[in-house]
Amino acid sequence: MRNFVLNLLSIITFSPLITEVTEMEIEKNIRELKKYQWFNNLLEDEQYSNLIIHDKDVRETIGRFNYKKIHSEAYQKKLHKILRKKVIHLEEETD
Repeated sequence: MRNFVLNLLSIITFSPLITEVTEMEIEKNIRELKKYQWFNNLLEDEQYSNLIIHDKDVRETIGRFNYKKIHSEAYQKKLHKILRKKVIHLEEETD
């Protein structure tokens, strides 16, 4: 019984740290982001579009965006900056 309680406590303590982004969260955030011209401009750019559609890290980053804050202009600027940095980092890896 003691081991069960300790295991349960361990799971409860660490479970918030082990959150995975689901495809549903990614798609929901992309749908919201498509309401904004800056994101549509990224989708029109072949390099960004390929990353947004196919790159696992970029998609997980989009999925982690806070859905409730997406409509804030300041948060959108932050998201845009994050995506640009991600692309630059991936470009450097391929060079």
